[in-house]
Amino acid sequence: MLLAAHRDLRSCPLVGELLARACALACEHCGFTRAMVLTVRGDYLTADGVDLLENPASDLLRRSVLVNPIPLRGWNEESALLRGGGRQGRSAPRSVVAEALSLHHYALGVIAPEDGSALAILVTDRPAGDVVAEDRANVEAFAQITAIALEQVVLRARMQELTSELRFLSGSVLGLVGEMTETPVSIPSHGRHGPIFARFGDSAARPTGGEVAKLLSPREHEIAQLLTRGRSNREIAEVLHLSPDSVKGNVARILRKLDAANRAEAVAKYLTASMAREGR
Repeated sequence: MLLAAHRDLRSCPLVGELLARACALACEHCGFTRAMVLTVRGDYLTADGVDLLENPASDLLRRSVLVNPIPLRGWNEESALLRGGGRQGRSAPRSVVAEALSLHHYALGVIAPEDGSALAILVTDRPAGDVVAEDRANVEAFAQITAIALEQVVLRARMQELTSELRFLSGSVLGLVGEMTETPVSIPSHGRHGPIFARFGDSAARPTGGEVAKLLSPREHEIAQLLTRGRSNREIAEVLHLSPDSVKGNVARILRKLDAANRAEAVAKYLTASMAREGR
């Protein structure tokens, strides 16, 4: 019985749907006519975390708590359950939930993740018939499987969020790497007023010809010159008889030394500095 209920609960895609379904299954499997989940909010119990319930009688009970949250101040059965791990004793103090909702034949169960603080209380009741120890044990057990299913649903939702974020980040990184390492560069044509590099920032921010000569190693100069001709990493590797990985590393260092965001900006800065060095 509990195993089937657990499978049913963990298949719910949302927490609110799971809690609403738990109320219906608690009535079905534990022999009660009404059930609801009261979430713990500081010193109060409230029903604001539960969707519309399938059972109209249960939902009417839920709405009354939604309007008037139940305080947990002082010593009461609910406080004892929340602090004691969910076991109801014969000498349990008064129930603030039973008093607030005029319940007479009820049983409570704490919904608490393993090694975690209590999140909610499962409340069940029926209009007549004594509630015996077996009834209470059934409700407590049902509250425990609800907590397990709740953890699984929350974990699944978090994993889906992380998967989406990782896919987005992977796509962004791959796009950036492709732009930096493999995309051939097209150099702006010369106009009457010289090369057009305005989109790469103010000229004062660009390194001078002498600075570029000192910043780059001879090998990096060779690679930078090939970059200005629009060569890809693979083509540069073939010309200089280097491995593609070696070229990729050199290109990355060139971008870093020239403070360039991509290959196109690096080429623009390199050409501008080279022309300044040659006195053009």
